[in-house]
Amino acid sequence: MMSKAVAPLLAALCCVTPLLGQDGQPRRPLPQGPLALSSAGRLYVKFVDDVRLRVDEGGAVRSESESDVRLVTQVMALYSATLIPWIQLPAVDLRGLERRGEALSGVRQPDLAGMYEVDVDVSVRDELAEVLQTLPQVEFVTIQSGAVGLPEDIPPNTPCYLPRQGYLTSDPGMDVHFAWSHRGRGAGVKLSDVEGGWRFSHEDFMGASITPEPGVTIAMNYLSYGSAEDHGTSVLGITSGVRNDFGIHGIASDSVVETFPVWEQRPGQGPCCPYAGQGLPCDFFVRTPTAIANAAAGSQVGDVVLLELQRAQNIDPCPFVSGPFLGDPIEVNPMMFTLIKAATDAGVIVVEPAGNGAQNLDGNGPNNEYPAWRSLGDSGAILVGAGDTTICHNPMSFSSYGSRVDAQAWGDLVFSTGNGDVTPRLGDPDQEYTALFGGTSSASAMVAGACLAIQSHAIQASLPRLGPIAMRSLLSSTGRGQCSGNPIGSFVDLRAAITALGALPPISVVVRPGCSVSPGGTVSFMIQVINNSGPSTFDGWVRLLKPNGNPSNQDPYLGPQTATNFPPGSQVTRTVTIPIPVNAPLSGPYTVEVNVGTYASQAILHSSSFQFWIR
Repeated sequence: MMSKAVAPLLAALCCVTPLLGQDGQPRRPLPQGPLALSSAGRLYVKFVDDVRLRVDEGGAVRSESESDVRLVTQVMALYSATLIPWIQLPAVDLRGLERRGEALSGVRQPDLAGMYEVDVDVSVRDELAEVLQTLPQVEFVTIQSGAVGLPEDIPPNTPCYLPRQGYLTSDPGMDVHFAWSHRGRGAGVKLSDVEGGWRFSHEDFMGASITPEPGVTIAMNYLSYGSAEDHGTSVLGITSGVRNDFGIHGIASDSVVETFPVWEQRPGQGPCCPYAGQGLPCDFFVRTPTAIANAAAGSQVGDVVLLELQRAQNIDPCPFVSGPFLGDPIEVNPMMFTLIKAATDAGVIVVEPAGNGAQNLDGNGPNNEYPAWRSLGDSGAILVGAGDTTICHNPMSFSSYGSRVDAQAWGDLVFSTGNGDVTPRLGDPDQEYTALFGGTSSASAMVAGACLAIQSHAIQASLPRLGPIAMRSLLSSTGRGQCSGNPIGSFVDLRAAITALGALPPISVVVRPGCSVSPGGTVSFMIQVINNSGPSTFDGWVRLLKPNGNPSNQDPYLGPQTATNFPPGSQVTRTVTIPIPVNAPLSGPYTVEVNVGTYASQAILHSSSFQFWIR
């Protein structure tokens, strides 16, 4: 019931002054959905874009567009409430993201600085929410949990070493080797990983281009359900593990990486301080929207932002006091939806887990919020489900699902860095690998890696960079279907996706690399030759280059071998074995280079290579 003291204020409702001089089509405001009242929820408000409502350091409310906001000031004073900026980034960074989104989409962007958390006593929170809904300066009000969680790993999870990375191979894998053979290793594209934590000192990240968000101390001592450090380490192993003579190979190891933590340590300042006696940290801050906004603002068109997060509930005011995960996309929260859509409108590819809650996203939802979420429209993000490791690509039992889920990848038995269930070496976490990484976490990391691989192929083939909608459509239209079960999107097929883009060489050579080898052993690798549109007769030859770059004594090592009557559309696969002498050098990488073309003139139609090390 609304307080009688509010009535005189509502009788004086003022008008919103339109903001003149903007380009682009008007933005459709989000509809006001149900408040989703919860005893543990926090109150959030998005003000009308044209009002451009701001709060000064002293808490005073003003309007950059000179709209009348006296009513907002009076309502906040009546309920002893204050407005806290939801995204804590400089205005210039947010405006840059908005301007780019408007230029690319042709639609005016939401005023991201006009989104606030309302600090108010819980006893009057619901009443204040109802009052705010009536104000013309307010676009929407929502009561949501203020926290998110990682899409937690689902036992059993997965480990590492190149032969064990089955997701790199062809079906039931994503055929990453095809991408690697067509300059699809992530060069020229940036990945921004938004989640809990990482172990940057892991041995398989040495030499990788990974930059933590500056000025933020990651809070690592609070998780009640596992290690955020292991989670992020496993994610980056999938996308960015360095190509070297140990461990694993990341799908897009040539991409630059930036990391954005959603939990920050600020000694003695955190909202958990009242709970310190219960063993909870007193220095813990949730900064999810700021991390996402900063990642998006620093990304170019076609870069990838990976949100390794899912929606949580009953976690307020101190994170992790109580409550399970809802296990659905964070964009079900309209505040998050607004931010994610602003990022995709600005050309950023956002990869977002569907969540591990087995939720039917086409249904009503845990609190009847899914119909309201669906009414918001399309955020432009790629929603990812978790499938099994068979050629059926059926959904894992825990994966959320529905018609909005766009793509899927392995949600089980994914080999990667971290955790230590495979090789915990003398307790050194920098040498730990896992065979048990899974959930929509692993699936989303694989899809993000695929986006990076496709984008780098497009860049180096002089094709336009793909935007978020084009990338999502490509993955969906070229992916593999599932045999049965609830819909979780198309399984990513990198060969089909890159082929659909065009710009393939007349004849392709795809190499599935070997591994490190001991002196006296052998290196075996697979070669696949595909005639896309080239001549029906051509040569193939293999060169073995020593660590100093010089060819082996026998050059070419294999060939030239002439293929005849090999028309367009045909392909052949063979395995090659190279013996390694007992007295071979023990340091430096050897390079295997596979070429197709005309050997006599050294006219190369396509070439692919990989390195191995003698240990």
